[in-house]
Amino acid sequence: MKYETSIDIDADPQRIWGKPFSIGSRILIKQPRLRKAIWTVIALEPLVEFTWKSIMPGLTTIGSHRLEQRASGTTTVTLSIDQRGALAPAIGLFVSKMTRRYMDYERRGLKDRSEAEPSGIDHASTEADAGQ
Repeated sequence: MKYETSIDIDADPQRIWGKPFSIGSRILIKQPRLRKAIWTVIALEPLVEFTWKSIMPGLTTIGSHRLEQRASGTTTVTLSIDQRGALAPAIGLFVSKMTRRYMDYERRGLKDRSEAEPSGIDHASTEADAGQ
């Protein structure tokens, strides 16, 4: 199963990227209705792209996050996932809709976090309130 989704975010790659990591970094992820999985970063170009994989018996899942800064100042973020192995076709039948839904949640969440005010203050409201 392969799936890819993109979104334009009104932020630069530095803001979107988040915490630093390196090739070999391992992250434990637990998603609802799925088993815990350890993801290992296998390729990295900081502020541009990283690829990581998770291996389970009969299934290897490879995911990537790619950031492409536009002249307009926005950044296009592309998330992709590719499941391979003997169990991939069967697992794809059962979880493909859920995988797509989770990737869409991630995509929208990344946009919301990246475009939010860093301090959590709504400057438009603060400026309007200050004038009263």
